[in-house]
Amino acid sequence: MWRWLDYDVFVPARTGVLFRVRTSETAETLEDADWTTIATVPEDESPAAINTALEDAMAESEGRYLELEVQLSSANPDSSPPLTPAVYNVAVSYECPAIVY
Repeated sequence: MWRWLDYDVFVPARTGVLFRVRTSETAETLEDADWTTIATVPEDESPAAINTALEDAMAESEGRYLELEVQLSSANPDSSPPLTPAVYNVAVSYECPAIVY
């Protein structure tokens, strides 16, 4: 089960970072899966619960494959120097299901 999205970002005023994921049982069907927003920075804090966001969106939460998309945005296009967010680190954790004998 996909568990956590940990991230370290720098977000100046009037900028943002959006993290989205999609999951699938096969690499071939991943492209057809719907995107689910996991975190929006600066509103959300790290770590973000991937499984909770997927379940809330009624998306596949236990797919074998996960694709992560990171979108950077700025409402400061004319500032000098330009102000943009920065992503320093991103980590995704997965927890294997328990095996019961």
